[in-house]
Amino acid sequence: MTAQSRPLSLAAATLVNLNIMIGSGIFINTVILAHTAGAYGAVTYAAVGLLILPLMLSFSELARQHSGGSFYSYVAPLSKTWGFMSLWNYSISKLASCAVALHVSMSLLQTIFPTLTTIPLIMLDLCTLLLFTILNSFHVQFGKQVQLFFMIGKLAPILFVIAIGCITACGSLPYTQELEFHTLSDGIRGVPFVLYAFMGFEMVCGLTRALKDPERTIPRAMIIAYAICISLTTLFQWFFFCLVPYLGTLSSYLAAFPALVHVLHIPNQHLAIICMHTGIALSAAGASFGIMYANAGNFYELARRKLLIFSSFFAHRNSLHTPVRCIIAESVVVALFLIFSQGNIQVLQKLSATGVTLTYLLGALTLLIATPHITRTTRFIAFLGSCSALVLFTICLSSLTTAGIAPPICFITIAALGVIMKWYYKEADTPL
Repeated sequence: MTAQSRPLSLAAATLVNLNIMIGSGIFINTVILAHTAGAYGAVTYAAVGLLILPLMLSFSELARQHSGGSFYSYVAPLSKTWGFMSLWNYSISKLASCAVALHVSMSLLQTIFPTLTTIPLIMLDLCTLLLFTILNSFHVQFGKQVQLFFMIGKLAPILFVIAIGCITACGSLPYTQELEFHTLSDGIRGVPFVLYAFMGFEMVCGLTRALKDPERTIPRAMIIAYAICISLTTLFQWFFFCLVPYLGTLSSYLAAFPALVHVLHIPNQHLAIICMHTGIALSAAGASFGIMYANAGNFYELARRKLLIFSSFFAHRNSLHTPVRCIIAESVVVALFLIFSQGNIQVLQKLSATGVTLTYLLGALTLLIATPHITRTTRFIAFLGSCSALVLFTICLSSLTTAGIAPPICFITIAALGVIMKWYYKEADTPL
């Protein structure tokens, strides 16, 4: 690491993780979870959070053992083929999350500036994607400043709901509805969406080459971001559900905050809605930007190991130590997700959750059965993590097959392309 590269600190790495984890998912899920799970929506956040805990601890241990490593090196002890499939599948699937966050941001932007409705939403998505591609080509410190700006924007609507909910709970305001609990099976239907909101604790692993002391920074950034995310998402969904009596009947997340403003009888409701939607739009934009920023390291790792077509071309970095060509490749994948899904965010959420959970499963299994010289406690955590990942992957895969024929075909296509590349480059794994 040269002096010019100015490595990221623990605070900066945690900020990147938070911007990805507390992104568009928490806002998208307000109506979805209220409709599918009722009050179990908040309970589902807590339950999935507990399931993810051993997974997060497992990846923290993998990061500690493979300092400066990647999802490839984490899973390679299981086999080099599974190591490649883990990194390839994650790199592509995670970009579906980027597409979701970007589409949500532009959807909200159209509610803030109605004149933008004359422009096709997909066109707005692609223009903003081009802007993010350019921004991600700048120095890493510039990226940190943008992340801080996005974080400030997203906290306002989240903390507003939690604050009003706390006042209500203390008796200053009456609850506006009797809580309706759906069945447990309805809560399980919400798992892929909740998992989507939590995904991101592992994204800091893609920044190992940009971090100061990655062996210590990665586990700490994961744990801090995880604790904050679990707390905020659970409280946010619970209080939102309590405050808006008809939340589950709304058409989409775009109607959630207007309904809240109406229920609370806030003066100058139009201005209040604009302010909240602006904060959410910034939140979603921050998540999309952060995913592109961190995930570029995963593409670069594949190219560096000569496991991509034209690896030498993609392994190039500019004078700012940024893999610009990998960022451009990411943008192409995100654009394809947006075009072929036509902005169907629920399908993209499920696709991303399924693909990323497979990487979680492979990582936990590697720690459990292919990592020598670990303590009994660590092996037990890996066992719990493997069980959690298997449960989550099964639920997500089942949910994906109920979303029509296109999502399963897309998932299979991503895996098939990985298998073909690994077969063609079966002798490769010598870093450039």
